[in-house]
Amino acid sequence: MTPTILIAQALESENIIPARWERLSALTVRTGLGKTQSIIGLLSAIQMYRPLAVVNVGTAGSVAYPVGHIAVCRRFEDRDLKPLASEGAVWQTDSRYSNGITDVFGVGMPDSLCSTGDRFVTRAEPNSNADVYDMEAFAMASLCNSLQIPFVAVKYVTDVIGSNSVDDWKTALYDARTTLSIFVNDCLMSIG
Repeated sequence: MTPTILIAQALESENIIPARWERLSALTVRTGLGKTQSIIGLLSAIQMYRPLAVVNVGTAGSVAYPVGHIAVCRRFEDRDLKPLASEGAVWQTDSRYSNGITDVFGVGMPDSLCSTGDRFVTRAEPNSNADVYDMEAFAMASLCNSLQIPFVAVKYVTDVIGSNSVDDWKTALYDARTTLSIFVNDCLMSIG
């Protein structure tokens, strides 16, 4: 049986097409939008395919990077839970497990911090050091950590928070799919 990597994506509109390799199988799974749907969809796929690693590929807003930048994230925060930190809420995590598969992503690039929440961010979050903002990565990273599965998130910046809108995100989707497909396939080609 060929080892499997799951390429987890929230939406059909963010779909990338992984290439085919002899020694490696990369399967795209759509998990659904938001933290709850993403972990339900991802858990189902993990139970079915028993992957060696999970790569979350999708889009994000940013105040740190320009439109078109690819951020490789191994650090995550839940912006919805952050205000409850004093009550013991777990609102930060990182990719606790890695392997040769997840290590090929972002070689020579800084590990970015991804802030996850259940709403599309249109204004900069106060007191946040996040590089990118999405709606799924924290939940996926937490699930993968609990199952000891290597995880990395690869995000294409589609909008500059405070300057762009949901319409700008929609406009950038074609470029996001194309650029992410090339980036992910180039990374996986180095091991496949």
